[in-house]
Amino acid sequence: MIDNKEHLQRRKLFAQQCSNTSVLKYEPFIRGLADVLVKKIIRDAKTNTADLFKWFLFFTADVTGQVSFGKTFDMVEKEEVSTINLDVINQSS
Repeated sequence: MIDNKEHLQRRKLFAQQCSNTSVLKYEPFIRGLADVLVKKIIRDAKTNTADLFKWFLFFTADVTGQVSFGKTFDMVEKEEVSTINLDVINQSS
């Protein structure tokens, strides 16, 4: 980006979301989701093999949804790819 004024405006928008206060407000959600994630991975590992790629994809999508849109995709809880994310995955392949 060449325009310094436009760069400053965008930087201010993103800086608010990256402040310690903003990041810390997501900690309870992320910790709770991580607890659920670990329980499901342990469950899978006891009965078969745990697909860590799948579980971390679900976790990342849920955290990203919560931070970006204020709503999780519930992929960890439902144990499946949401239709919104499935569309993105299919388009990128």
